[in-house]
Amino acid sequence: MDIFEIIKSRFSVRKYKQKDISDDDLNKVLEAARLAPSAHNSQNYKIVIVRNKTAKNKLAEITKMSFVAQAPVVLVGITPDPLNEYWPIDMAIVFDHISLAAVELGLGTCWIGSIKDEAKIREVINAPPKAEARIVMPLGYPAQKPLPKQRKEFDQIYFKESC
Repeated sequence: MDIFEIIKSRFSVRKYKQKDISDDDLNKVLEAARLAPSAHNSQNYKIVIVRNKTAKNKLAEITKMSFVAQAPVVLVGITPDPLNEYWPIDMAIVFDHISLAAVELGLGTCWIGSIKDEAKIREVINAPPKAEARIVMPLGYPAQKPLPKQRKEFDQIYFKESC
C-alpha cells in the first residue's frame, strides 16, 4: 500500500476482533517505532507491550475507554526522562509511525493521550516512579468500518507566508 493510501485509510478503531497479532507483525510495528526520528536522536521513550487480560482491563478502567480491553495488544508509551523538553513530540512521532505501520498490516489503533492518572498506569506496567506515561494505544484487527472523515478544505488550513 502506498503511504498516501495508508494515511487516508487510518482511523481510530474502537472495536477489535478477538484475533491474536502474530509476533512477526507486532515486531514490524515496533520496528517502525524504533526507526522514528527523535530530537538529538535521544530515543527518550519506552514502549510497554501489554497482552495480559487483567492488565488490559485495568488500563481500560484507568483510561475510561472500555474498548482498550478488547484489543489483543495494548501499547503504553512512557518517557524515562520527562525533563527532556522534546519527549512529547518524539513520543507523538513514534506512535504515529506505529499507527501507520499498523494500517499497512491490516491492523488498527486508537490514540489515547488523555491520561489522567499516570500513577495507576505506572503501577499496571511496573514503570519507574519518575517515568511519565502519556500514550495508551490498543492494537488489533478492526471489527468495524471507518466512518467518513470530515476534513477542512485545503485553503482553510494552508496559507502562504501569513494567515
